[in-house]
Amino acid sequence: MTFMPRRYVKFDIDNSDVMDKIVSIIVPVYNVAIYHPKCLDSLVSQTFRNIEIILVNDGSTDSSGLVCKEYAAKDTRITYIEKANEGVSRARNYGLMNAKGEYISFIDADDYVDKDFIRTMVEAMEENGCDLICCGCNRETADGRLLWQRKAETTTRYGKKQAIQELFTPTSYVGWPWNKLYKASIIRENNIYFKEDLRYCEDEVFVLEYLLHASQGACYIHNVLYHYVENMMSANLKIVTERKFDFRCLDRQKADEVSYLLVKQLGDKEIMDTFLARRFTSNMATLEKLMVGYNNEYDILVRLRANLRKYYLKYLLNKRFDKSIRQEIKHVICLINPIIYIKIKSKR
Repeated sequence: MTFMPRRYVKFDIDNSDVMDKIVSIIVPVYNVAIYHPKCLDSLVSQTFRNIEIILVNDGSTDSSGLVCKEYAAKDTRITYIEKANEGVSRARNYGLMNAKGEYISFIDADDYVDKDFIRTMVEAMEENGCDLICCGCNRETADGRLLWQRKAETTTRYGKKQAIQELFTPTSYVGWPWNKLYKASIIRENNIYFKEDLRYCEDEVFVLEYLLHASQGACYIHNVLYHYVENMMSANLKIVTERKFDFRCLDRQKADEVSYLLVKQLGDKEIMDTFLARRFTSNMATLEKLMVGYNNEYDILVRLRANLRKYYLKYLLNKRFDKSIRQEIKHVICLINPIIYIKIKSKR
């Protein structure tokens, strides 16, 4: 997909006043009616009022569209777009093409944010003079039980190179699109969009491409402001509940190939080494999903094992990746024969 030139509404903005900044919040919506009101309540109640909320209904078959229309009727800051089902990347791209703000934020429709989410992110962007802001997040069950938390101990500023390396470090802010604030000018001027032919890890490719143009680097603030809610109908959880491998997960390898070409352009050995080490954990993540719902997809298993062997040394020698003894035992077993590990897990 290529963005066609379009006319954006011009706002008279006083750069001396942070509160005059316009923030476009893009929310792709697909069959999330039971979660959506909490998400929308958290957005319309933001203490930073100068926002536009773009709801892109990607062909929902439940009552999600009705929920969107109800909220749009009550709040003039909400723009509602209804379209055929074409996937989350296409939905986000629709949002980008209709966004009028100076800053962009992506929120998933089954998640929610703290009331000071936008205000804190905008202030951090202004105060730190960087091109990307990331905040901490909680992963929660639908009833609010905390599963895990990801946050920085202290607010940390990264240069462009450091930010890219952090992106490939599993314990850092990673490639989620939704716990971040972006500058719309960087997205528009460099024609950055979500790859619609990728059904997995398309978000990480988007963040990487953005960082390649983020000359002022990124800042990871310590505040936990985003709440990622465990949706039992999500692709990842359906693998567990249905014990069936989702072949869309293989797009993770396609995404890695796209990222490889982008990283290669930098000509930086240190970044490339970090990325190649991350390719080991990337293939391991796909193998873990295959193990949960393994049904004799032996050709896929062999392909993933070959990739693990290819990148294991890069991973083992890279100090950015935490390695426990238990974890490395699992890795070695999978390098030899993943079927052994599958049998061990099934017995447990």
